[in-house]
Amino acid sequence: MANNYDYFQQFKSLLNKYDVNLRINLYKAVNKDEFTPSYEQFWETIKSMSENFEVVSCSEPILSLFWNETTGGSKCGNSMRIHPDGKISSCVYVRDNDSHEKFNVNKKTLPEFCKGCVVSKKCVGGCYGRRITENRQKLPDMFCPFFNKKKLPAIKFKKYKEGRELIHSNYLCTIILR
Repeated sequence: MANNYDYFQQFKSLLNKYDVNLRINLYKAVNKDEFTPSYEQFWETIKSMSENFEVVSCSEPILSLFWNETTGGSKCGNSMRIHPDGKISSCVYVRDNDSHEKFNVNKKTLPEFCKGCVVSKKCVGGCYGRRITENRQKLPDMFCPFFNKKKLPAIKFKKYKEGRELIHSNYLCTIILR
C-alpha cells in the first residue's frame, strides 16, 4: 500500500528468523483508493522483492512479465468466497454482481489493448479483481507498463530452491516469497 510499501525489506529478517514464507496479495482498493500505491511505488516494491527475496510461488498475472511460471491470468474465480453477510463472490476483494460463471468468462476476456502483447496469454490483462475495483474491466491492469507507456522495469526474480505451489497459490492472485 502507499503507506507501507517502503517497509518491505524489513520483512526479510523476520522470515529468516522464523524460517517462514511471506505471502502477498498485491494491492487492490476495496472501499476507497487512498492507499493505492503510485505506479512508481508499485514497481519499486516489486523490484525490491526481486532483489531481496526468492519466489516460492507466483500466480499474480502482472508479474508474468518477469516470472515465466505464471499462467492463465487471474486465479480468482477458481474458488468462491462466502462473506460474513452470506453473499458469495468469485474474488475476495470484489462483491461482484455477476454470476460465478460470468465472472470466470469475463476474467478470461483479453482487453483490446492487450492483443498482441508478448505475455497476453499468461497475464490476460492482469488481476481481474484489481481491474474490477478500479472500474477497468475492459482495460489492462493499472500497473501494466505497456499501457502506462513506460519502459519495462529491470526485474529478475530468483526461484527459491524449494519453490512449489502452496495454499492459495492456485486460486488467488498472489506471490509467496522466502
